[in-house]
Amino acid sequence: NVQQLIPRSRVGDGLLDTRDGKYGFAYLIDDVDKFDATFFEVHRAEARLMDPQQRLLLEMTWKAIEDTNISVEEMRTKRTAVYVGIGASEYGLLAGSSELSNSVFSLSGAMPSISAGRLSHFFGFQGASVAIDTACSSSLVAAHMGCSSLRKQECDYAIVGGVTLVLSHQGIEMLKQVQALSPDGICHTFDVAANGYARGEGCGVVILTNSNQEMKKAPIAEILGSAVNHDGRASALTAPNGPAQEKVLREALSDAGITGAEVQVIEAHGTGTNLGDPIEMRALGSVYG
Repeated sequence: NVQQLIPRSRVGDGLLDTRDGKYGFAYLIDDVDKFDATFFEVHRAEARLMDPQQRLLLEMTWKAIEDTNISVEEMRTKRTAVYVGIGASEYGLLAGSSELSNSVFSLSGAMPSISAGRLSHFFGFQGASVAIDTACSSSLVAAHMGCSSLRKQECDYAIVGGVTLVLSHQGIEMLKQVQALSPDGICHTFDVAANGYARGEGCGVVILTNSNQEMKKAPIAEILGSAVNHDGRASALTAPNGPAQEKVLREALSDAGITGAEVQVIEAHGTGTNLGDPIEMRALGSVYG
């Protein structure tokens, strides 16, 4: 345990009290204060100021590489890019208010851009190294960029990941003010009872390569196509735009060379709000229905 800035228990300690909903509900993973700094060649003092999101990315990238059966040494000899979806560091708020705020490691420990650079540095990858923050879609946009880089033959492998941790009640308080969070901690997506969503934590990393790349292990999935766009002008900055949603769905299908009828499962945005849900459902119905 190299991290003293995160309370030993984040439940009932004034940070996230899920018992009475004082700060709202969140779905948290265990042991975010644990990190094997020696294994990842990080000095103990630096590890203490590293955003745990950076630590999770290191751990999960190592696991992803193990799962592919491709050696790190081989990936170093190829062009291996890194695309990471990550938002602002709530850990930086905690570190900034501590006696460690003036440490040489406080800046690199909290900068989202360092999350991708740290992976490239530790593993020795010399391809593109990019941190992406597009809010809820960050990891999907990272995957899109990884696929584009592979198609353009800018890299041989693309490390694609996403991570988010809830480390401060301030973010929850701000989301509560805009009524984005469900008071009961349940996301009633596409339901008349929809009243917001509940924040959750997690980290996932996959390794992408072209289908003609020789693999030592069968791939778990194939990405046929992808697309990215923005709502453009809408009734408000955070309001969804139905026609824009339909457009990006159709572009993804066109890129994949398939029809909407061939799609069997959809993972929706699912904000669980009476504003976003009907717009998203109509767009999905129009394209896939």
